[in-house]
Amino acid sequence: MINENIFNKKKKIGILSIFCFSLAILAENYEIFSGEWQENGNVKRVFDSPMGAVYKFAPSTPYTCYSYNDPVSGKVHPADCKCKYCRRKESDRGDIKGSLQFNFLKSSQMNKRFVVLDFKVRTYPALSKKKSSDSQFFVIRSDKKNIGSNYLDLNGMLRVISSKYSLFHTTYRIDILRNSLFRFSGIHYRPSFQPLAMRWIFDTSTGHNQIICYNEEKEILLFAEELITSGDPIEIRSFGILTQRKGSDNKFREEYLEISDPVVRQFNSSSLLKKLPPLRFSPYPYTSYASFLNKDRRKLNAEQSWRKLRGHDNPDLQYAAALQYLYGSGEERDVYRGLELLERAAEEDHVLALYELGVCYYRGYGVLPDWERAIKNLKSAAAYGYPAAAALQAQVVWEQAHRPLFMSSLLRRELEDILAHGTVNDHDCCVFRQFFTVGILPVKEMSPKRLVSVNYGKELRKRYLGRDEKESAMQFLNHAISAGYLPAFLLKAVSLRWLTQPNAPVQEAWVNREITNSLEQGALAGDAGCTVALLADKARNGKLASLKFTPQQRLQFGDDPIYLFYEFAAANPAYPGIAEFIREEYDRAEEIWQKQKTPTAELLLGLTGWIRWYPTPFRYDNLTQMDEFIKLRTAAYGHLQNAAEAGIPDAMYLTARQILNDDIPLQRRIGSQDYGKFQAKSLLEKAGKMGHLKAILRLVELDSENLSAGTSSLKNMLQPVLAEKYGPAFLVLGKIQERERQYAEALQSYRQAAEYGEHRGLRELARLTAAVSGKSASRQEWNKFIDADRRKRAQDMYDVFWPSREYLEWEYSSQAGGEDPDRAAILQEAEKTSRQVITTTDPEELKEEMKKRDAHERRRQRRIKRLN
Repeated sequence: MINENIFNKKKKIGILSIFCFSLAILAENYEIFSGEWQENGNVKRVFDSPMGAVYKFAPSTPYTCYSYNDPVSGKVHPADCKCKYCRRKESDRGDIKGSLQFNFLKSSQMNKRFVVLDFKVRTYPALSKKKSSDSQFFVIRSDKKNIGSNYLDLNGMLRVISSKYSLFHTTYRIDILRNSLFRFSGIHYRPSFQPLAMRWIFDTSTGHNQIICYNEEKEILLFAEELITSGDPIEIRSFGILTQRKGSDNKFREEYLEISDPVVRQFNSSSLLKKLPPLRFSPYPYTSYASFLNKDRRKLNAEQSWRKLRGHDNPDLQYAAALQYLYGSGEERDVYRGLELLERAAEEDHVLALYELGVCYYRGYGVLPDWERAIKNLKSAAAYGYPAAAALQAQVVWEQAHRPLFMSSLLRRELEDILAHGTVNDHDCCVFRQFFTVGILPVKEMSPKRLVSVNYGKELRKRYLGRDEKESAMQFLNHAISAGYLPAFLLKAVSLRWLTQPNAPVQEAWVNREITNSLEQGALAGDAGCTVALLADKARNGKLASLKFTPQQRLQFGDDPIYLFYEFAAANPAYPGIAEFIREEYDRAEEIWQKQKTPTAELLLGLTGWIRWYPTPFRYDNLTQMDEFIKLRTAAYGHLQNAAEAGIPDAMYLTARQILNDDIPLQRRIGSQDYGKFQAKSLLEKAGKMGHLKAILRLVELDSENLSAGTSSLKNMLQPVLAEKYGPAFLVLGKIQERERQYAEALQSYRQAAEYGEHRGLRELARLTAAVSGKSASRQEWNKFIDADRRKRAQDMYDVFWPSREYLEWEYSSQAGGEDPDRAAILQEAEKTSRQVITTTDPEELKEEMKKRDAHERRRQRRIKRLN
């Protein structure tokens, strides 16, 4: 009876213990350690920053942790072993010149099963001459409370190249065959000079499934290390960061790193792994830099802040302040102070400041536009590995060529050479490339400007949503419209029929109504492309007679072949071929006009030849299609040239415009460039005498630039254009008056130019106000111009600029989870430069590969045994 009572009592105690243990597991939470990095040796905390601090590192002697066992044979060497491997391990011990350390575990404390290190790191964009945006550093760990200056204090180190891959070394056992097994997931995305959120996860009880996260990318080392003695877990008490001299010859920027404070979590339950805070990429918070101007947190007035900024030794802080002076919303905006701070930061090799200076000289923010100086600054920034600078440099070169319709092979090669400094992931590079390349571009950095390169959003879906959700093919188009991107109305109208594929009369009628509604909304909002495309839509719907055209519209849209064609069609609806073209019987209309062989028919052939590829934005599906459209453009230009020779005013103006822009097909070039300009001026004079207002304006611009006519005669020539209240005409008038030193009249003309829609009038107004009344009087005018110019650039589908973008928010609906071609290319490169062998991510294939490797290892061990 006594024994039975004792047994029942023990049973109850056992059940109670199991119950309490289960509750303890369920109630377990993270044990969190946070604090600051401690500088050890030759590491100096240089600046405080919104992300943490900028540190200056003294590179340490190159060294790699050596495993407890021979990585090839698996043999454990005795302490007094003098073999080649052990001699090298002893001779390569090296010294740690300086490191950051975080000692999170006291001597009396023990590791739990899982240990997680979180921090952010960023390649500091200044104070380095290294022509790279990549940094290389080593994250180290130790079982000692304090890491000294000897590498032998370490028990593991992770080599990290900021834009590429990592390589782990341990002092514990490794199995060379299984150590090289990886599994990847997420998106490889590490943009230049932006924060890299890092996470390092250890399973101290096994050493397996070590997880390394970079932003939203996860890399799992399936068998990173093996325990030396079964049941004796890996011990981690300290983490640290150091740099080494290895590979420092212009490959990596490793002297200055910006690093956040570390956070270490440890816990026992594997279920808590899934509950870790997710890593998300977020752009650098430059708007938060202002609070770091004063360490004592005293409130400074505008002048006190300016004096401190000018003399501050942190170029990144100066760059952040420059952005606020240029683009901020407060009363303290000052373009001149912004430019001075950018110049000061650029003197310290601040890559982003060099880029922003390129923007200012390209657009004329606080200075006269100087495209050569803009290219110089952008080229410098691109040489440091900043891809957006390469994209903008390519755009400036393209603008210098007047956005050519007939791009020469020489210009194409020049643009390709410039973009070689960019990356396919960069938003600006993708926006510029989308009209000149074939194939699908990545969607890691998105904005409405990417609509063309992603097939108008047909294949896109929002990330972080359920995989089974049915999302509209129009989602991204509607998203772009809601973001205020006016060309999205035109893109929606162009792509609606293709996206919906109507197959019934009712559906066809609905699509037609939606196309008209989209164009009407875009035209009402002020999009020029929609206004012109609406003419074609109304003509197709039988409303050609209702179209009304004015001289002011002709000035505004007189460069657009669609406008010119439908203006002619409305005035001559019965002209042969017009009805056929409107019904989209293009080949039939072309056949009719070719048979006529009249000047008017030549004009129509030229206009409609351009209409079939312009201005509808699209990307080429293949190189053959690109070549076909180039041939079509060339033929259209030939017809326009024939019409110009026959005396058609519109044809004379368009031909002269192309000659002056030096943008004509190679086979149509006659004589020298000077002869071409003489020919163009002759065509403009003839068209001007026939009342062509745009020809008159262009002729006045030419004579004003070349000083080939008196200012009085130029003003008289401008009068019919000024009467139509056309903004660019007032801009030209202001420059003529300024040349006559009629500054008050010139200021008024610039104001009128801005009032009538020419935003460059604001720039000339600010510039002349500064010259006449001083810089302080012109600040508000500069602010108005900069804001107007940024709005103008944002609505230009051929400009790379968009004020904000979405990072990793969209994906292709056809893209399989975990696939990333960029990572595949990087891993292929890593395979050539390290002993790591990259394998499949598929679990079944991975299991099969493990079996093969195990069989190979057994055979190898048998061979070694026989040899011994």
